[in-house]
Amino acid sequence: MKHLNLLLILMTSAALAQNEREISNRQSTVRIMPLYQRWTIPNGAAISEVSVPIIASFPVGRNFDLALRGMQAQAGDAAKTLRGLTDTQLACRYHLEAAPLVFNLEVNFPNGRKKLSLEEFEISTLLSLPQYNFQVSNFGQGLNVAPGFTWAVPISERFVLGLGASYQYKGKFRPLAYMREDYDPGDEILLTGGFDVRLGATTTFSADLIYTAYGTDKTGDDDVFASGHQIVANTQVRQYFGYNELRLFARYRSKAKSDLVVGADLPSQPLKTLPDLTELMGHYRFRLGRKLYSSILAEGRFYEKTQAAGIKILGLGLVPEIGLTDNCNMLIRLKYQTGRMRNSPALSGWEIGFGFGINF
Repeated sequence: MKHLNLLLILMTSAALAQNEREISNRQSTVRIMPLYQRWTIPNGAAISEVSVPIIASFPVGRNFDLALRGMQAQAGDAAKTLRGLTDTQLACRYHLEAAPLVFNLEVNFPNGRKKLSLEEFEISTLLSLPQYNFQVSNFGQGLNVAPGFTWAVPISERFVLGLGASYQYKGKFRPLAYMREDYDPGDEILLTGGFDVRLGATTTFSADLIYTAYGTDKTGDDDVFASGHQIVANTQVRQYFGYNELRLFARYRSKAKSDLVVGADLPSQPLKTLPDLTELMGHYRFRLGRKLYSSILAEGRFYEKTQAAGIKILGLGLVPEIGLTDNCNMLIRLKYQTGRMRNSPALSGWEIGFGFGINF
């Protein structure tokens, strides 16, 4: 699951960098950030989405953390609309300092929209296309449970190594209202390895490699889809300049060809279902006043090796942060994206967000 995998990656990164000072200074946080996204697509139509996420994290004692994420969303075009709650995700983390190990347990509660009408399913299919990068790409699945662990150990004062593994059980559900049998996604195994290295007093470099193996999807007792396994490589450089911060991030994702049922067989597809992705991002956060910061965002996403090969998306954004109190920030997000598919008209998209972050 997209959100759960993201939470695991974030937790792994946190484990690699965590030390005694960070453990003792943890705070509870709540963030509410409504986001409007709109894309003009190649046929001249437009698809938009309004999503309202609520993300909360709470330290419980010295070594235990809880994180909860829920969302309401509405998406569609001029003729069709899909709205409702998405599934809710709960993530638990326990840090065993003596080992040192971090144990994770993540649960996806199936309270989101399922049993969609055909028109709603068509919207959901558009939302899931990777080039649009909608915040809500899936409204609902079955019950998912993902236990895992991360082992992180300092090799020296400047170098930290980490390894992790997670198993995700994926429960049955019915994505379409007219289906007579449940759809049962294949379970997943996720393996991670990475490191953090301090290059200087204000500079760090980190990298990790993530391998995901997927089980076979079934409808009733019949095999219908076997997803190709996936490898993701991430690197990040972080540099501080007094109150200012520069982050440069690069990601490469490659997924093997999948198998799709035809008759009683699962032959390999000639092209990948999910394109390979090269993603480059830059983030510069700078101080404008005692309680006023802003960030400049720049990104490039390049997709290849599918029928939609040659998709290129470029984006530029601005994220002001205004400190209303010592514990409450107002967040604004503005982002414009443009791109092109091979032999297709240009794409263009907007993101506008406004919300609050509270620490206590």
